[in-house]
Amino acid sequence: MSPSSDVPEPLMPFDEGHQQPPSYAQYPGGPVYPVYVDPPRPLGGLAKALYVLLGAAALVSVGGAFMRFSRASFAADYRQYLGSIAEADAADSRVAVFAVLFIAVFLATAVVFMIWQYRLAMNAQATGQLGLGPGWAIGAWFIPVANFIMPALQMRGSARASGFRPPAVVVVWAVVFAASSVTYGTANRQLPDEPPVATVASVDRFFAELAKGDRTAAVAMIIYVVAALLAIVMVRALTTGQEAADAARRNPGGYRP
Repeated sequence: MSPSSDVPEPLMPFDEGHQQPPSYAQYPGGPVYPVYVDPPRPLGGLAKALYVLLGAAALVSVGGAFMRFSRASFAADYRQYLGSIAEADAADSRVAVFAVLFIAVFLATAVVFMIWQYRLAMNAQATGQLGLGPGWAIGAWFIPVANFIMPALQMRGSARASGFRPPAVVVVWAVVFAASSVTYGTANRQLPDEPPVATVASVDRFFAELAKGDRTAAVAMIIYVVAALLAIVMVRALTTGQEAADAARRNPGGYRP
């Protein structure tokens, strides 16, 4: 019996048609066996869904900002409308409608974004060492204050692990998104909590606070529009960057079919 007869055959022989070249592992006292890594899962479909959702969020935010400015104008000049309850109700209703639309679109966008970020991280983990793993692609969003920083750090880590330089837009997006969130939180603190009692001073204070809070909320929504547009650029850059890095690994000679 020859010495080579004691060596078991590889369980998974090399397949020339496999999408991703195998890496190799050396077992003690034996030959080198191919170790297969599943090819990255595609991101294109999720990215396209995010383009639509982020665009819708930007449009809703523009409408919401306009309605907030409109109600702020009404509140600042409320003495001119003392006899028009219908006008006040209409202003409140328009703000409420866009607030509901914004929440609905924001939640849908957040869910798809976290799924996309998780898949980006899973693909990166299959090809390189990832500091903040795929679990942080979701968990980081639920840590107060840290959720302004950690998602961006996680995405930058995914880019490096995938083999390409993190795009600068990730940091810019994180700063602008945090600014919109902080500004909107400020607006909520500025808005009056309860209807005023029937005194001139309290009514004046109520409408002054309402006008101030609405203007701040409108500014927050405008900043959020910028953040949504930056997010589209960021998602595209990270998606195409990972796909290009994977294509380069599968075609080390530079061949592109």
